[in-house]
Amino acid sequence: TAYYCCPLKIPEWMAAGIAVVAPAYEAIRELIEDGENGVLFTPGNLQELVETVDGLLEQPERRRSLGASAAARVRRSLTWRHNAERVIDVCQSAIARRHAASPR
Repeated sequence: TAYYCCPLKIPEWMAAGIAVVAPAYEAIRELIEDGENGVLFTPGNLQELVETVDGLLEQPERRRSLGASAAARVRRSLTWRHNAERVIDVCQSAIARRHAASPR
């Protein structure tokens, strides 16, 4: 089963400027652009995980770059304010559709 929910920890680590290594589940791919603001590995592939972490341990500048990009991603679109704005937009769209569909 490929069930997975997005943990809050990933955006928290990203906001802290940490280079996140995470499994490439759909919910996580929505947060992390592989190689841009984190690194994804195939879920369940332990060898790929180990190689990814080892590679990052050997590349401190890449870790810093990924972390800085991750923090910028959070500031740009992953804050609680951004989440609230998305919820409001969805609600407003639903209200507008309801009004458009109701008889006058």
